Amino acid sequence: MFEKQQAELISKLAGKKVAVIADETTDVEGRYVVNVLLQPLDVFDSDGSKAVLVNTEFLQTVSNVTIAQLIIRTLTSVNIDFSNVLALISDNAAYMKKCFTDGLHGLLPNAVHITSRGGHTFCRLLARSFVVLLN
Repeated sequence: MFEKQQAELISKLAGKKVAVIADETTDVEGRYVVNVLLQPLDVFDSDGSKAVLVNTEFLQTVSNVTIAQLIIRTLTSVNIDFSNVLALISDNAAYMKKCFTDGLHGLLPNAVHITSRGGHTFCRLLARSFVVLLN
């Protein structure tokens, strides 16, 4: 079942411009949980493209390096061309800023980093049309 959903997701996102939404939290056991969503950015899409949860991982540590690695792994797993990423949306944590400026900015040449209130407002708008896809 997961393989079929994964193939449909890859097909749906093929060649699309996207925003990456990354959010870290901790669970009840104190483990770091990072969710990565992709939001297609085609305003002319009649399907009403929705943000899709494409990856959730538990990390031992959270840093600019571990978050950058997770985002790269996620984009690669769904065949997103790095030049098609137009935004990274995250909270205002120092490691998220450093993740973009010291790592992802060079790999995602067309992307900007949206943080803090701007990111939260954007995420709230996307939450209205949220679709979950996990194994």
